[in-house]
Amino acid sequence: MRKLLTATGVVGLALLAVGLALPGRSEVVRETHLGTTPERVLAAVGALQRSPPWCSWKPARSGRLMRTSVNERGVWYEVTGGRRRRAALLVEQDEVGAGVRVTWSDVEHYGLDPFARWAGLLLRERLVGQQLEDSLDALARQLSDDAP
Repeated sequence: MRKLLTATGVVGLALLAVGLALPGRSEVVRETHLGTTPERVLAAVGALQRSPPWCSWKPARSGRLMRTSVNERGVWYEVTGGRRRRAALLVEQDEVGAGVRVTWSDVEHYGLDPFARWAGLLLRERLVGQQLEDSLDALARQLSDDAP
């Protein structure tokens, strides 16, 4: 029994130490091309605080967003509550002028929480990445449905 407790303690301490050595932040980025104007995209993504139906990104659905900056290049958000988290939706005119490239990034800082660092390593890219992909696909459908 004592050996089992010792082994469990050693494994736990090793997981804790590795968790503290993992990166203290993670960034998930997704990108898409839309055949529309930057103005139409910015008008749609500026509405995230009102939880638009096309957005499956959880902070927008839970109303935990604070828009911090808007300009002709994009919209920046601070996710309130919990760990420090920022998001940006950047809109760039394609070089050939046939639409825009929309890049959505979501950055979360974990501080010294080793469990959050493990979760970020193992789950965040897949889960948050899927939310961003689904939201960008839905945004593309919304803008194509609203096309003049």
